[in-house]
Amino acid sequence: MLSLHFNLIIAFQTQRARVQYDNNQKYVTVQ
Repeated sequence: MLSLHFNLIIAFQTQRARVQYDNNQKYVTVQ
């Protein structure tokens, strides 16, 4: 149970980092 919760946190952090990266790429492209 605890490991599952930990995996969900890791997945969420990874997804957020990916979105942040995509936003940075769009910003650079617009610039």
